[in-house]
Amino acid sequence: MKTKILKLSAVAGIFLVSGCVSTTLSKPNGLGAVAIPVSIDMGELKKNYACRSLELDIKKTYRSGSEFDTVISREIYVSGSTTHAIMKDIEPGDYSVSSYRCYANHGWSFGGRNYLNKRASIRFEVLPNKITVAEYVFVGSETLKPSGSTTFSARFYRADEDDIKKTVEAITAEGIPAGWTFAE
Repeated sequence: MKTKILKLSAVAGIFLVSGCVSTTLSKPNGLGAVAIPVSIDMGELKKNYACRSLELDIKKTYRSGSEFDTVISREIYVSGSTTHAIMKDIEPGDYSVSSYRCYANHGWSFGGRNYLNKRASIRFEVLPNKITVAEYVFVGSETLKPSGSTTFSARFYRADEDDIKKTVEAITAEGIPAGWTFAE
């Protein structure tokens, strides 16, 4: 099996996470959720995107001494068909994301490693029994060069109204459990 080596052209990204992530919400429990819009452009390539998943490190923005070094890590899965990821069961509060990791998909390697570390700078508020749609969208793309090598990018951009609207529509179409609403 050949392993592809990629050059990464990525810009700072953002976001939060802790444990596994799915797009289904639990019954209302006083915790909140954050939805991240996702846009992957594979161009003419018909294979898996280089990043299998992203692991985001989040911290409370305002924290006491006992919480100072606490990092919540969440993994979100990304592919060409992914439109959003929901990170759920997060304690209400203000959060920031300082870094994330892109984990290599099957058959990929990043200079001999299975992940890339990227810096991030994002803030968001989590409210009880509410879905906060993040103000940033994860954008990934992959390009085939004339030489036959592949490059990809992985970064977070400021979400526009259309990104947020598509995410709200997709989550609504999947069904929102009674007791959950979108944060204003």
